[in-house]
Amino acid sequence: MLQRNSNIILSFLLLCFACGAFCVMYGTAILNPTNTDIPNSGDILQHHLGWLAFRNNPWFFPIGMFNSLTYPNPISIIYTDSIPLLAVFFKILSPLLPVNFQYWGIWGLLCLVLQAYFGAKIICCFSDDRIIIFCGTIFLILSPILIYRLYGHESLAAHWIILAALYLFFRELTGKAYNFRKECLIWLLLGGLTVSIHLYFLPMVGLILGANVFYKIFFTKNIKSISLIGTYCISAILTIALLGGFSHYGASYNGKGISLFSFNLNGFINPITTNISGVANSLHSSRFFPSLPHEEWQYEGFSYIGAGMILLSMLSMVFVIFDCFRKKKKKTHFSNKIIVTILLFITSVLIALSPRIQLGNSCIIDYQTIIPTFILDFWGIFRSTGRFIWIAYYIIFIGNIFIISKYTKGGFKYAILIVSVVIQLIDFSDFFLQRKMVNEQDLFTLHEKNASQNIFSSKQYKHIIIDSNSNFTDKDYYTIAALAIQNNLTLNYFWLVHNTNEIEPIIDFQEDCIYVFNKDFIRSHEQEYPLRFYEYENYVWGIVEYPNNLFR
Repeated sequence: MLQRNSNIILSFLLLCFACGAFCVMYGTAILNPTNTDIPNSGDILQHHLGWLAFRNNPWFFPIGMFNSLTYPNPISIIYTDSIPLLAVFFKILSPLLPVNFQYWGIWGLLCLVLQAYFGAKIICCFSDDRIIIFCGTIFLILSPILIYRLYGHESLAAHWIILAALYLFFRELTGKAYNFRKECLIWLLLGGLTVSIHLYFLPMVGLILGANVFYKIFFTKNIKSISLIGTYCISAILTIALLGGFSHYGASYNGKGISLFSFNLNGFINPITTNISGVANSLHSSRFFPSLPHEEWQYEGFSYIGAGMILLSMLSMVFVIFDCFRKKKKKTHFSNKIIVTILLFITSVLIALSPRIQLGNSCIIDYQTIIPTFILDFWGIFRSTGRFIWIAYYIIFIGNIFIISKYTKGGFKYAILIVSVVIQLIDFSDFFLQRKMVNEQDLFTLHEKNASQNIFSSKQYKHIIIDSNSNFTDKDYYTIAALAIQNNLTLNYFWLVHNTNEIEPIIDFQEDCIYVFNKDFIRSHEQEYPLRFYEYENYVWGIVEYPNNLFR
C-alpha cells in the first residue's frame, strides 16, 4: 500500500510539473478554447484557418476532405497541418461547440502531459528509484526540441508518440512483455495515430518498430513478430485513405530542398538561434554557449541537448569507460538490447544528416547527385530529414539517465541528476520563459462585418478567385482566406504543406465571383480585365458589375 501511495504521489507531482511548465511558458489564455487570438502570421495561422474552413465545410468522403479553400478541388486536412485527429473529432462535435473555438491550447498541454507519462514509463523500465524517475522525466518534459515546436509546428510537438514507441521497445527489459495479440493492437493504434497527427511520425515510429522487430527476430527467434510491421503499415495506409491523404491536389512532392533541412554534425552541442515561424521572437537556445556554424535552414535539425545533459553525457562516458576495464561479463539479453539501441541511434543520425553531410559550414559528403530522381521525389515527402534526429536525441537522454542509475550509488547518484537538471533549466531559462505563443501587438482575428464589406456579404457572390498573376506572400493568402471563411465564400487557392505555388489562370469571369489582385500588378494591367475594381485590406477586388445600391 505504501508503494502504491508513493507511485500516486510521484504521478501527481509529474502531472503538476507538466501542467505548470506549460502555463509558465505559454500562459493560461490559450487553454480557453474560445480564445482565438493567435499570431497573425506564420504556420499556426495556416493550421488555424485550415481548421476553420474544414469545420464549416460540409462532410466529404473520405472524411478528411474539404474544398472551400481550393474550390472546386477537394484537399485533405492533412495538407493544412491542422492535426487531423482533432480536426475530425471536433468537427463531429461542431454543433455543440461555440462559434469561436480552437484546440491549440488543449493540444499543447496534452503533449506535455503525455510526454511526462511515457517518459516516466520508459525510465521505470530500468529503475524503480522515484528520484531518478522524477529527475529523468523532468529532462524529457522540458525537451527543447518539443518546446521548439510549440507554437508554430504544433502538430510536430507530439514527441510522446516517439516515446511511446521507445517504451514498447524497452519494455521487455522489465520481463513483462505484452502478449502478441495485444502488441499487434498497440502497433495498430500507433500506425493510425502517427498519420492522424503528422506524417513525419510515420517513418520515425516505423524505424523504432523496425529495431524492435530486428531484436525479436535475431535475438529471441520470434519470427512472427515481422507481422507487426504489416499491422502498422496497414493501419497507417487505411488512416491516410480515410483522411483523403492520397488526394493531394495543390501539394507537390519532389526532391527539391531535400538537402537543406538536415541535421548538422555539431547539432547536439549547437544552441542555434531558433526562428520557427509562428513564434513571437527568435531566441538563442543557451545561456552558456554561443551558436556554432550551420546552414540557414538547418534549424529543422535543431537538437541541442543542453548544458545539463552535456554534463551528464560526459560523466556517463567516464563511468562506461571505467566499467569496460572491469572483469568481462557474460553477454546477456540486456546487452543485446543495448546493441540494437546503438544501431537505432546510428540509423537515426545517418538519415537526419543525409543526403548532404555537413560539419558547420563545411560539406563532408554530398551524394544527392548520384541518387535516382524517382527516389529523391519519394524522399521529398519527408525532405526535412533533420527531424529524424529526434529518435537519437531521446536515446541520448534515456541512455544517460540509465547509465547514471546503473553505475552510481546513493547520494552521489541523486546529486549528479539534481545538479544536471538545475544546470539544464538555467541554460534553457531564457528559451523557455520567452517562448510565448503570440506577440500581443499582432493578433489574428476575423474582421467584423461593416458597411464597407458589402461586396463580401452580398448573397450574389459565392467565390473568391485569386489571380494567378498576382505575386502574393503566404500571409496575403491567409488574409484572403480569412475573408473567405468569414463570409462563407469559397476560395480557389490556399497555401498548403509542400505547396506547388501554382494557381490556375482565370479563363472567364463569372458574376458570382470576386477577383482579388495585387495592387502593384493591377495598376499596370487594369485594362486587361473586364471588371470594376474596389480597394479593401490593401488588395484590389474586381467584380463583373456593381449591383444596384451595393455601395453607399
